[in-house]
Amino acid sequence: MINIARCVQDRRLLKAVTGMTPGEFSAIFPAFSDALHQPITETPRRRQRGGGRKHTVVTGQEKLFFILFYLKCYATVDVLAWLFDVDRAQTYRWVTTFLPVLETALGHKVVLPERKIATVDEFLQRFPLVKEVFVDGTERPIRRPTGHEAQKPSYSGKKKGHRVKNVIVTTEDTRVRVLSKTFSGHIHDKTGARDHGIFPPIPDEVLIHLDLGFLGVPKDRPKGTFSLPEKKPKGRPLSDDAKCRNRENARRRVLVEHALSGVKRFRALTDVLRNSLEAFADRLMLIACGLWNVHLDMAN
Repeated sequence: MINIARCVQDRRLLKAVTGMTPGEFSAIFPAFSDALHQPITETPRRRQRGGGRKHTVVTGQEKLFFILFYLKCYATVDVLAWLFDVDRAQTYRWVTTFLPVLETALGHKVVLPERKIATVDEFLQRFPLVKEVFVDGTERPIRRPTGHEAQKPSYSGKKKGHRVKNVIVTTEDTRVRVLSKTFSGHIHDKTGARDHGIFPPIPDEVLIHLDLGFLGVPKDRPKGTFSLPEKKPKGRPLSDDAKCRNRENARRRVLVEHALSGVKRFRALTDVLRNSLEAFADRLMLIACGLWNVHLDMAN
C-alpha cells in the first residue's frame, strides 16, 4: 500500500503523484474536510455503520490524497485496488463519492470558474478590473464509440479522433474565469462558444484575444474589440508585415495556452477518457480548472 504520510511530507513526491505542493494540499484540506462531513442521502443500510472490512483510506487527509492521486495519475480501478489494498468496487465508490466532495470544497474556496455569465452587468460585477480576456477551445480524447452513427457526434476533424471539447475564458494572470459545458468533438469552437453564450456578456471595450478557430466572431460583434491573427490569402503568401503582426499576437495569446497546460497537468484530462457519463467528463474538467486556480492563488 502507498505510504500516504510519507508522500504528504515529501514536496517532490507529492507533486509527482497528486499535482499539488504541500502548501496547496494544506490549503484545500479544511474545505475538503468540511464538505466531507456534510450530510448525504444514503440508501437504506444493511449493516450498522462501521461494519465490514476496515478501509485503508480512513482520514480526511487520506481521502483527499486518494482523489488527487486519481486525477493526477488516472489509474484504473484495478490498479487503485492493488495500490490501496481494497476491492476494485470500493475504489470506484471512492472516486464517485470524493469527486463531488472535492468540487464542493473548491466551490467553498471560490476557485471554480463560472459556468455561464448571463449579462454584461454580471460580467462587470464578477470581473470589474478585467481589461482583456483570452478565449480558446480545448479537446480531450475519448474512447471511440461503437457503430458508425454513434461515432459521428464525437469525431473531431481537427485531430482525426473522437473527442469532447470545452471553451475557456482566461485573463492575463492565466486564471480560468469561465468554463463552458462539455460538448461533442464534431462541434466547431466558434459554434460551441456561441451555443454556450461565451461572447455576449463580455463588454465591447474588453479586448478579446482569439485564434483562427473564432474567425467569424468579429463579424457577429462589429462593436467589439478583438485581437485575431491574419489568415493567409488563398493562392498568395502571407506578407512579412502580416507575419510579424501574427507573431506579436501569438506572444500575447500564448497566455491561454499556459493556462490550458496548467489545467492539463492531470492525466485525467489528457489520457483517453474511460468514463462514459457526460457529467463525469464535465466534472473532471471543472475540478482541474479549480485546482489550477488554487495553484495560482498560492503562487501569488
